[in-house]
Amino acid sequence: MAAVSIADASPIDRNSDNDEARIVVRVTEARSSAPIQELSAPGAVAVAVEDFDGDGRDDLAVATGAGEPTMIFLNAADPNSADAGPFTSLAVSTDDSSEAAAIAAGDLDGDGSADLVVANSDGPNHVLFNNGSAGFETTALESGAGASNAVAMADVDGDGLLDVVFANEGMNTVHRNLGSRQFTAGEDVGEGPSTGVAAADLAGDSRPELVFANLDADAGVYSRADVSYANTASLETGPATSVAAIDFDADGADDLAFGRSASADLVFLNTSGGTASFSVAERLADSHTVGLLLGDFDADGRNDIVAIGAAGTHRLYTSGGSAGTAFMPHPEQFAGKAATGGALGRFDADGAPDVAVAGSDVVAIFLNDGRGNFGGGIAGMPRLTLNGEPTVFVTVGDAYEDAGATAIDDVDGDLTEHIVVDNPVDTDVIGAYTVTYEVEDSSGNRATATRTVEVQARSGSGGGGGAVGPILLLLFSLAAAVRGRSSRAALWR
Repeated sequence: MAAVSIADASPIDRNSDNDEARIVVRVTEARSSAPIQELSAPGAVAVAVEDFDGDGRDDLAVATGAGEPTMIFLNAADPNSADAGPFTSLAVSTDDSSEAAAIAAGDLDGDGSADLVVANSDGPNHVLFNNGSAGFETTALESGAGASNAVAMADVDGDGLLDVVFANEGMNTVHRNLGSRQFTAGEDVGEGPSTGVAAADLAGDSRPELVFANLDADAGVYSRADVSYANTASLETGPATSVAAIDFDADGADDLAFGRSASADLVFLNTSGGTASFSVAERLADSHTVGLLLGDFDADGRNDIVAIGAAGTHRLYTSGGSAGTAFMPHPEQFAGKAATGGALGRFDADGAPDVAVAGSDVVAIFLNDGRGNFGGGIAGMPRLTLNGEPTVFVTVGDAYEDAGATAIDDVDGDLTEHIVVDNPVDTDVIGAYTVTYEVEDSSGNRATATRTVEVQARSGSGGGGGAVGPILLLLFSLAAAVRGRSSRAALWR
């Protein structure tokens, strides 16, 4: 806690009661600046996490704002390699093309496979139905209210099917799921411009309420009544960028957290008793937050908050109170490039919630060590492998042709053509030479390898050559003569 007071003995304001203020100073001990992996995704603006190919591992869907198709990165985590990035560097592109602002995943058609909804800032929104193997069929879904800024899925009408909710520049809309991949036209749910939406059972009636964060107004909570939606609460958030819901105080009711761009992020505890009502429990640090991820990041049984920062610095606030209402910055924060959105998933085998952050034409993967630390560093250096033997022997005067090497990187893929070779071998001069291979990935990680080439003297031929040949011939002649005399002596007997 820091105290701030006015030093001037004669302040302009004669009311001495407001000459002192107290603020909370939040300090962290360290900041990590290295994701475990960066996936190339031009125009990336938002990311959703689900198991899209049915192999039991969380995959990524990346929405782009550059008129490019949605990208799917499949999880190929190697349990035997702790420093390898979990995702394939080559993405599968869907057949939609959009100016996306947000993306959400869930099983819309009840076939057991996760589908996608892409909210677009220009043009129709898209539903992408999954065939079960990360192949998608695209259907347009008109928002009816201009640009869409955020999207969520929830069963708003209790029929067992996930419906789709858009936060729009104009009226917000709900498209109810009719089954057989059909949806209703948009039903109005409060007026935007809205920047974020969350769906949760806030009143305890087993039906989800819809919460909209607004660009220039307080947040609104809406409940469905028969065929329409009623505004049941207004929260004094001021302008906000995002909203998320989870139970912070372990009372069985979801609470709310709001990200904001020009002032402190807010935590509201749910005090509902039949009707939705909330109280401010925490004001976090001032920062431009573009999204909030909620979950138990430090494995203490209490839900925490990750605030995704637009400038690339992301903040983990851990719950330190017995009632889950006191949040403190984790000693190690993490950072990357400028961000537009993020998602929570479990990308490796340890079960701890990990983080994917979209923005700056990449998706950055931060793996949690189970204690809330995300500083694993970018996946190790490229794997540089020699072709052929590490030691090669060459006869002086003969030509030498180097066998080369190959290079593979977890993020950049095949880097073989980028290998730089230093080859000093001179086969006219006897001696040992070292050929050096070096390659660098897009993250600045370098790998090197070497090969030894030994240029040797040419071996002698023809029995040794020089004076040795005549001596051997003389010895052979003497031996033949002795054998001849012995044979004649035997005949004479």
